[in-house]
Amino acid sequence: MRSPLVYLTVLVVATCGLIYELVAGTLASRYVQRGLARRFVEVELSVAVLGGASAPILFLSFGYLPQFFRVALYGVVLMVGTLVGLEIPLVLRILRESVDFKELVAKVLTFDYLGALVASLLFPILLVPHLGLVRTSLLFGLASAAVGLWSTRTVSRRWRRRASTRTRWCSRRRARTSASCSRAPAIISSSS
Repeated sequence: MRSPLVYLTVLVVATCGLIYELVAGTLASRYVQRGLARRFVEVELSVAVLGGASAPILFLSFGYLPQFFRVALYGVVLMVGTLVGLEIPLVLRILRESVDFKELVAKVLTFDYLGALVASLLFPILLVPHLGLVRTSLLFGLASAAVGLWSTRTVSRRWRRRASTRTRWCSRRRARTSASCSRAPAIISSSS
């Protein structure tokens, strides 16, 4: 009878802990004001490195530094959870300029929930039994890195568009006033 209660306690603690970290990431996202696309790429690559290395870090910590295992465990969970909590708010803020907000929220959350469902089924049923925890961790890290690197296309397109806008703005201004365009980047970046 004690065993189901212990499992239920672990389930509740793990769920609450994950929610706290996601909320921390969501709250932290409001302090990201500029360079949203670049920050998203940085977050994804951080999740890739830290999340992908989490299982090896924790196994090594448990084996070689058992006195620091809990610190390592809570630190990894807190950092990965906070980074993951940053993802959705950043994606919503990046895409809100090009998609109707109602449709945007519906699509982003749909794909977020579908991804979570697929991962939660693949992880225990297929990946861990066939690859083990370390390789599975590294595989998810590679998947996050792929998303981060693929997202650099979006970032580079935005930078090119801004540079093109800045060049047109400077050309028009020079034609009218023959003035310097040294303030153009600040004006354009503050308006976008």
